[in-house]
Amino acid sequence: MLNIRGMRESSLFNEVIGAIDIITGSSIIVLGFLFAWKPELFTQQLQEEMPSLKQFMYGSSLAIISFVGLESISQAAQETRRPATIVPRTSITLIFTVFIFATAFSTLGLGVLGWKAFEGREGDPVAMLAHNIPFIGLIAGPFAALLGATILTISANSGVMSASRLTYSMSELKILSQWFDKVHPKYRTPVRTILIFSLIGAIQTVLAFLAGQDRAMDVLANMFASLTDAFGLRYAFGATLGYTLVFIALIKLRFSDPYTPRPYKMPLNLKIKYKGRKVDFPVLGVIGTLGVLKSS
Repeated sequence: MLNIRGMRESSLFNEVIGAIDIITGSSIIVLGFLFAWKPELFTQQLQEEMPSLKQFMYGSSLAIISFVGLESISQAAQETRRPATIVPRTSITLIFTVFIFATAFSTLGLGVLGWKAFEGREGDPVAMLAHNIPFIGLIAGPFAALLGATILTISANSGVMSASRLTYSMSELKILSQWFDKVHPKYRTPVRTILIFSLIGAIQTVLAFLAGQDRAMDVLANMFASLTDAFGLRYAFGATLGYTLVFIALIKLRFSDPYTPRPYKMPLNLKIKYKGRKVDFPVLGVIGTLGVLKSS
């Protein structure tokens, strides 16, 4: 219903819940470092369990999954009033926010419980971590679980938005049936694609819980794995492929369209001559392409 009403209503919902989640997550991190973090435990694990270069690269590859969803910002660009400034600003803020929280929770976990304590608790590591913080652990654990639920709600809402816009754009470009490019007569939103993807999510959830509450998450994961296997790609691999194409497109456009005004430009550019004109060669584009290919 939020997505049918419009981008503003859907985004406002995400902003309010997201602000609460950021405050809650930040509180757990701050209180954890104040009351539970042990520098000697953290230092000991760094000395005894220092990853090899191969393990570090493997972990870095998995970290890409943390940024899956970043493309939702670009898919909302055509409904943004000032996309040239807002989209880059939002993307950079999101990247740094995810990086800071991921690093802070990892550092906190290694100094409170140690990495072995998290074996078998991959489903609720933050809740377990919060439960072991003195003074607040009794309420922080359940609250962290609630935090995870609200984050997933935001993710579901964003997923419906991005999937519906992507399908609508593909329909406009005649890649999919033009049945999908119809908009609501009042709210001017792609109502058919929103309803379709919301319905798919609802049906999957109901079918999963028919197998029993204890097995619901496994059934959902298996349905997702079967679906992606049917197309021959895992979602994470598909995301890395998409990021690779973005980097290649960036490098290509710097040569084929160097003079278009760019309110935001990636840093670390080299001035080189190409066909008698100067272009900004993106060094980060090359680094990003190599890094994502390594992850793939």
